[in-house]
Amino acid sequence: CKKLGPPASGLAAVGWRYATPHPTPRRAPRGGVRGSYLLRTLFLPLARRTTSLGKMGVYRIRVSTGCSFYAGSSNPVRLWLVGQHGEAKLGTRLRPARGKETEFQEDVKEYLGQLLFVKVRKKRLLQDDAWFCNWISVQGPGTNGEELRFPCYRWVESDGFLSLPEGTGELEGVVKRSRAQVLLGCTIVEDTEGLFRKHREEELQERRKRYRWGNWKDGLILKMSGDTKEDLPIDERFLEDKRIDFEASLAKGLADLAIKDSLNVLTRWDNLDDFKRIFWCGHSKLAVEMVWWGEERPGAQISYYALQLPSSVRVRDSWKDDAFFGYQFLNGANPMLLRRSCQLPPRLVFPPGMEELQAQLQEELQAGTLFEADFALLNGIKANVILYCQQHLAAPLVMLKLQPDGNLLPMVIQVRGPRTSPPRGVAPSI
Repeated sequence: CKKLGPPASGLAAVGWRYATPHPTPRRAPRGGVRGSYLLRTLFLPLARRTTSLGKMGVYRIRVSTGCSFYAGSSNPVRLWLVGQHGEAKLGTRLRPARGKETEFQEDVKEYLGQLLFVKVRKKRLLQDDAWFCNWISVQGPGTNGEELRFPCYRWVESDGFLSLPEGTGELEGVVKRSRAQVLLGCTIVEDTEGLFRKHREEELQERRKRYRWGNWKDGLILKMSGDTKEDLPIDERFLEDKRIDFEASLAKGLADLAIKDSLNVLTRWDNLDDFKRIFWCGHSKLAVEMVWWGEERPGAQISYYALQLPSSVRVRDSWKDDAFFGYQFLNGANPMLLRRSCQLPPRLVFPPGMEELQAQLQEELQAGTLFEADFALLNGIKANVILYCQQHLAAPLVMLKLQPDGNLLPMVIQVRGPRTSPPRGVAPSI
């Protein structure tokens, strides 16, 4: 073995046949730790894009159109897929047909990441033909990708863009709240690029243009801006099916009225039975109630039957029932008129001989089951004149009690107050 001299520069030691070089010290980038973090931040998206090429590929898109009249459109429709890392314009142009579901595949070259939106735009031609979209589903990339549903259920019109977020509103990898998370619907989603916030702001601006208050008459509640139904947003109008049903029902009602009126022109309605004979109840598909009853046979179990009766039949036969009378206060046109009584109303005056009823009201008041509906707002309003006869409008006061079974039963109905005439209290069955 030949002895060597001192180690040369760059050599750490001398072995039997090998020399190991000194480890070259690595220079820290300018800026210290902050510079290193900046380099990682700049080159991390490139590395992520390089390692995620497998997520590019073919997407399967399905588009569902509504079944109502004129739900389809002759105008072409274009779609865009918007993800966390990019946006892709689909080349397929749709011609949505009523009640149909269109399915196609699209090869996307860009890396999108997790899908956030589907952007929809309908190109207006000579005439704006609105399109009612139910939903759009996207599966991919590839056949192993998750199928996401983007609900719409609204009309798409004009040339504007419509952004549809994913139905569940949640993304993968969300662990904790941060400044980059926003509330979409009822779910916290990751929003590092501010796409959801931007979408929400654009949607709010569009709705502020569509929905505005209008003044009908001074002193009355406000209404929606517009004088005709065409002034309403298209999503707030009845569907064409409902309009046709309204017109058909009106034509049938007028025809029945003309026939019945010609038969009863020389008679008058003296009681409710005459009204039932002239105007029998119609059988509407919407106003239908299920009525159940049982029949017990010897040696057999109880057999139950179901009969579909129009709700108008129930109203006609039950309008005198106390339970049905109280039911209308809970489900009528103005349920906020009913309130719990803290004390007996000052304008409630009892005639002599009704001390027992007054004691019952005090018991219900202490139990917290006494309610009142005061129509004093109608006092002093002049009623209309119908067929040269002056009509009369009452301002009643109704006191009701809440039963353990949930029924609301009337206890006192005061038709006229003490100011206009001597009070008159009507006590229904209790």
